[in-house]
Amino acid sequence: MTLKEDIIKIDVEFKLLLGDEIVENIMQNNYRGYYKPFIVFLIVYAIVNFMMWDWSGGTLFLMLIWNVFLATIPIFLAKKALNYYKKSKFISWLFGIAWLFFWPNTFYMVTDIIHLTKDSFFEIDNGLVYSTDIFVWCKALVIILGVLYAVFVGIKSQEQIEKVFEDTSKKILVYLFRFLCSVLCGIAIYIGRFLRLNSWDIINPYKIVMKFITFGHEWSFIISFIMLFAFFVFIVLSFAETFTKQM
Repeated sequence: MTLKEDIIKIDVEFKLLLGDEIVENIMQNNYRGYYKPFIVFLIVYAIVNFMMWDWSGGTLFLMLIWNVFLATIPIFLAKKALNYYKKSKFISWLFGIAWLFFWPNTFYMVTDIIHLTKDSFFEIDNGLVYSTDIFVWCKALVIILGVLYAVFVGIKSQEQIEKVFEDTSKKILVYLFRFLCSVLCGIAIYIGRFLRLNSWDIINPYKIVMKFITFGHEWSFIISFIMLFAFFVFIVLSFAETFTKQM
């Protein structure tokens, strides 16, 4: 008997011993445990940003809460898509498509570093002098923390979706899927940052096309921006996979 057959036999005996309903409840509790760190982070990050908002009065911190919330959604959708993959391909595809719509929100948060450009962290006046404005440093850390979290969610949710390819030995399919997702992510980041559209605007493609036409950017810039972020996303995903396997 092979190892796979042994595992299947143990699984069957385990279900017979405890009952399918109990096993299902155990699995659901495991899923809740999987989601818990993301929910806790979201709550803590929201509290910190509300404090920063109260300190400064700036709406940036309310926007960061919204962006982190949108960046958290893909991890739920990816897990659901994977869970339903062997139960119902149709439902799994629905969750997978929903994941693809929301997934670019994770890497989109990288562009939030632009909100640091008006802050002065140092000046050169008879030598290098760093800022002693603690609010500036707090603001930088809050933004960077949100970016790191969002990118982490982007990587983890992508890993969940790519697990459907474990049934095939063709690694090229994984890289092709990753490349297509990266390009779509680059397009979505451009649409979100410059055209100021949201994930749900995908249901109105006419609106997106008209925004592209009327916004006024040169196509050379649009293509360069999209490919720049597509390359960034693809490299992050690929190296994350490599580093994870080595650890």
